[in-house]
Amino acid sequence: MGMSTSQKRWSAEEIDALPDDGLRYEIIDGERFVTPGPSSSHQQAVVRLLHLLLPTCDKLALYLSTAPEDVTFGKFDRVQPDLFVMSRRPSGGAEARASDAEARLLVVEVASPGSRHTDRVRKRELYQAHGVKEYWIVDTDTRVIERWRLAGAEAEV
Repeated sequence: MGMSTSQKRWSAEEIDALPDDGLRYEIIDGERFVTPGPSSSHQQAVVRLLHLLLPTCDKLALYLSTAPEDVTFGKFDRVQPDLFVMSRRPSGGAEARASDAEARLLVVEVASPGSRHTDRVRKRELYQAHGVKEYWIVDTDTRVIERWRLAGAEAEV
């Protein structure tokens, strides 16, 4: 995830009004983050995880999706996790909403050089605050997955 782009507090509606320029726009507590397109190694990690998780999700009738699907926690919190699993399809259309928080079982972010701090701190805190049961941070450079559980204070590696 890129750096914060301004001191202004952004809303989901303002993000929606931005032109489609191929960049990923996310907001956490109104702070806007801009991310360029993912690298091929990043996308390969997402594809491999999707391939591994899909049979279990299908068997258990879980909802599995990838970016660029938005996950909205409220007016000032909207992210696009690389991959997420929910216990049911999102209500109110395709976008996962705050009302579906109890259904969120797993969120996965594949860290990029510019996103490691945001993934480990800001996004982890956001997901824990909104009841995401499990959060994985996949680091393709070190070949490590950090597993954070909802009530956990430390990651399992």
